[in-house]
Amino acid sequence: MSITIHDPNAQSTDARVIELQNLQREYRRMEIDRRAYAEQSQAVLRKQQMTIDKFKTDNESLKRDIAVVMRASNRPMTANQQETVQSITDLGDKYATSIEYERLNIQTMEEQIQILKQKQLSQRRNMGGVNASKENHYMIQKQIKILENRLDKSLIKFNEAVSHNKTLRERIDDLRRERVVFENIYRKMERYIPC
Repeated sequence: MSITIHDPNAQSTDARVIELQNLQREYRRMEIDRRAYAEQSQAVLRKQQMTIDKFKTDNESLKRDIAVVMRASNRPMTANQQETVQSITDLGDKYATSIEYERLNIQTMEEQIQILKQKQLSQRRNMGGVNASKENHYMIQKQIKILENRLDKSLIKFNEAVSHNKTLRERIDDLRRERVVFENIYRKMERYIPC
């Protein structure tokens, strides 16, 4: 006859090992999700950088067009020139709309980033560990600084674009007023000059 002795510590150890394995699996899943989110964020940032680069090239094109219009402002505008001024104005409005759209995209991305950071933080707290909490805090602070830096740079570029667009709009309005004055003078001259 054999007597089986149950060791209560053996069951407790098995439960701990299983819990540890579950936590490790959960941590690996979180790490995969974090990498996927980082790749997605990088793709969005690349897309936004491409948009900004496009805005820069279009802005340079607008500068050249305005320089041409300014050189020609000493004589009355032709129909083509008026169409050019109108198209430049329309293009400026289009860019202002695009900038606002990108600003809203950035705001949405920041909100999503904050939500995911909060989820990640709560998950790490559930996992426990002294070092996990410190590392998490350090990584979050670092990420916040990086994102704040990116946001500051984006806001600077946005403000520069808005300022430049305002200057362009003012110049276009000046050119329109000059055109009206020149057309009035031209009509008066046509009345007084016999053919």
